[in-house]
Amino acid sequence: ARYQMYRNVYWHHAVRSATAMFMRLVKEIITRGDLDAAWIANSTDEALMEALSRLPGSELATRLKRRRLYKRVLDVHAGELPAGAGDWIAADPNLTERVEDWLAVRSGLAQGELLLDFPQKPALLAADLPVQLRSGEVVSLNRGHGPWPLGIQQVGMQLHTNARHLRVFAAQSVNVDRSVVLGLAEMSAEEVAKRI
Repeated sequence: ARYQMYRNVYWHHAVRSATAMFMRLVKEIITRGDLDAAWIANSTDEALMEALSRLPGSELATRLKRRRLYKRVLDVHAGELPAGAGDWIAADPNLTERVEDWLAVRSGLAQGELLLDFPQKPALLAADLPVQLRSGEVVSLNRGHGPWPLGIQQVGMQLHTNARHLRVFAAQSVNVDRSVVLGLAEMSAEEVAKRI
């Protein structure tokens, strides 16, 4: 059930487009100093969206409020990528923003009009379940004890990979060079920073 929720709801392309837009918007307004990070952390979704929509030059906020989401212009299943590829997208928002803007300009868009998304939740099926070993000892399933006869951790990682998609969203329909995006995804964060 948890896998299906991630695959069909939480990581649905429309939800991920809105999430990527919202994250970019919040990062921009914090960087500009338009809103305080502490206030954002303690505000409700409605209060935050209202504050964002009142800010000058908040096209992303307007689009989110009117549900005019960025469209998918590239969608790559995680199984097509080597293990660990693209992990910097979720882990390094500053680098991701630089890459987004670099790709946007290459694609004929303005900065901020192209967004990368590659959600990560390695513990997709994590559950703190107690397991009684043959010795009688009770250990936690998530404490790294094993090997487990059913290979539940391996199954969890396979389901995680199966649910993930590397996506590029854009404000308008553009052709994004798939080979460039995949090449960047397969690089380490350090290599990407040097390339762009």
